[in-house]
Formats: sequence, structure tokens, C-alpha cells
Amino acid sequence: MRYRFDPQLKQEKALAAQIHDALEGDVIDQVMEYTGAMEFDDSAMRAHLAVTKLRIEPEVMPRLYSVLEEVRQNLGFEREVEFYITNSPQINACTYFGTTKGRPLIIDLNSALIEMMSEDELKFVVGHELGHQIDGNDRLNKLIRFVYPDLEGMSPLLMRLKVNFWQQLCELVADRYGFLAVGDLATCVSAFFKMHSGLNLKGMNIDVHAFIRHNRETLRHVTEGNVLSLSNHDHPLDALRVEALAAFAFSSSQEELDGIMSSLISAMARIRTEEVDMKLPYFISAAGLIIANADGNVSQQEVEQILQTISSFHLFPKDVLDEVAKANPVEIFTRSLSEILNLRPDMKPALFRFVVDLVMSDNKLNIKEVNCMVDIGTRFFGYTMEEVMSIFAGAIREGFRPSFSALC
Repeated sequence: MRYRFDPQLKQEKALAAQIHDALEGDVIDQVMEYTGAMEFDDSAMRAHLAVTKLRIEPEVMPRLYSVLEEVRQNLGFEREVEFYITNSPQINACTYFGTTKGRPLIIDLNSALIEMMSEDELKFVVGHELGHQIDGNDRLNKLIRFVYPDLEGMSPLLMRLKVNFWQQLCELVADRYGFLAVGDLATCVSAFFKMHSGLNLKGMNIDVHAFIRHNRETLRHVTEGNVLSLSNHDHPLDALRVEALAAFAFSSSQEELDGIMSSLISAMARIRTEEVDMKLPYFISAAGLIIANADGNVSQQEVEQILQTISSFHLFPKDVLDEVAKANPVEIFTRSLSEILNLRPDMKPALFRFVVDLVMSDNKLNIKEVNCMVDIGTRFFGYTMEEVMSIFAGAIREGFRPSFSALC
């Protein structure tokens, strides 16, 4: 089905591919196929649904069924869908990802959602749920859950942050399909408002366009206040979702839409929210490149340490490192160090200790890297030669161990 703009996000697809490759998805997918982990018999689950939930049948609830079925047909979703109602006061819906191949997809709608939403708002919600399936999230979700049965124990931390971020981007894509199912932004926004507030808008005379304007102002405040961090959430802020959907609905060109989305996604990708935390990745990258290049041989251990340190502050550490490498690392190092120490002078010892640790990262002490470290310590940090050597000596005694290959 062709749309004015492609509902899919290139950033989501790129991140999904990176997560898949990092998890050795090509190999593990085969393991899952052979062991039957990719598919399972959902008969017991369906039997449980039949006795604990109310299925929306065309003969029993023809009007509601036709509204929901219309969404499936309009989005061109070929697989049959079974709709259920759960007795719950929460305004929510969900899709069962683990259904057996060849059997109908299952979408579960809470009773409070059906009571609260208009027919068009229900179309948005169901379109959103089907959007996850159309976008192809199911396979990667199965891979992630196979490798990490305990999602809370997912490691390294960067993997967990990237999976959370990917899930947020998936929500933005699913919202687009919800919009396409109903074709009216005001309806989508009113659905967001009801889910966010728990209020039924009947008799309230809510001005949806005014809500969108206020939402944009709210988003501006949280962005400027640096509180739009990634954290551990798998859904973006409603304010951001509304703005992203408005861009999809009203942008005059793909270029305009891509520009707005790039800005919003950059704001979503923040791991830390303090001003100094946004400068640290550039200091780490620049300092790391200067030290690593001192001997003319950048080792893999040095690169790994730089990237691992950046990953505590930025979701895409390699992008930052590449950006600094293409620019002027010395200039960026000088500027970022000055800005960080102006904000947090107490960080001086920790910043220099990173430089020292990098010299020892490959379990070798190269004299050119040591001399570079001394130069940085005396010229940029204002330490005396004696102070630099005292710090270096302490680091050696704490963490230096010769490599095993040096003893062979």
C-alpha cells in the first residue's frame, strides 16, 4: 500500500539491524528455528483467552467488530485478527506476539479503552497495534527475549539502552499506522489525551488544535531543560509522540519531515541530562584519539575503552568518535576540557585519570603515549611534572598488569 510518506523510520530500521547483528541474529535465528523457539503451539493460550476474556464476534457485536475489521482491511494487513476484551479499568491495548504462525493475530482491548474511545479513536489504537506487526517488530523481539530471558539483566548496559530506544522508535512508527487508519490528526490527539488524562472529553469542549500548540510548548520546555532522557522507558513521552505525528501529518515534503524527526530523535537519544554530561563524550573521544595516536598505532583495546567510556553518556558512541576524528581532536579536546572544568572544576582529577588509564588500556606502556600524557597533564591540566608522575605511579600500582603474551 502506498502512502504520502513512508510510515517506517530509517533510524528504527538501522538500529534494529545493529541490534540484530550484535546479537549474532543470523546464527541464533537458525538455532531458534531448529529448537522450535521461533514458533510454539498457542492452543493453551487461546483456550485460556476463551474462558477469561470476551471475544469480539461479528454476530454478537457487529458494529464494534466492523469498526475494528475495517482497520485491518484499510491497512492491507492480510493475516486474520481476533479481538478480545479484558475487564480492566486501565485505558490500554496490547498484541500477543507469541501466536502460532498461520493462526489469527490476537489483539486485546481493555474494557475501559472501549468505553472511553470513539469509533475513530479505536481505529487509531488498533491501527497502532497492527503497525507493530506491519513494521516487523515481532522477529527481533523474539530474538531479544531468546538471548535475554531476563530482560532486566540485559548486558552490557549499552545493549539495554539501545533496545529501549529501538522500542521507542517502534512506537513512533506504530503511531503513524494508527494515523493512517483514521486519517485525522485531531482524532489521534484526542486518543492520546484520553489515555494520558483518563478523562472522557464529552461535554468538555476540548480544542484539539490548542492542545497541540500547548503540547509543542511543553515539548520545548522539556527539551531545553534537558529532561527528555532515554532512561529505561520503552515508550516516548506523549508530548513527543504528538509532535512526531503532527510532523507526519502536516509536513510538506519528505525532507521537512526527516529534518523534524532527526531533531526529535536526537533529543530522545540522550542518556544523561546534565549539561556537563553532553560535553563529556567529546572530551573522551578527543583525549582518546590524541593518546591512542601518539605512537602511530591505535590498538583495538584503546578503541574499545574509548567507546565503552563514551557509551555511559551517549547512545551512539561510534558516531561521536567518528565525528571528532573527522574534525580537529586537539581543538575539541581543548574546548571541551575548558567547558567541563568551568561547569565542574571538581572533575579535574577524574578527567586526567581517564587519560592515564587510556595509556595503560592495552597492558603496554609505550613511551610516546607516556610523553603525550605528561604533556597533556602539564599543559592543559596545569599539573607539575611531579604531580603527573605521582598520579601515573598510583595508576600503575592499582591497575597495570603485563599482558599474558608478553610472558610467552
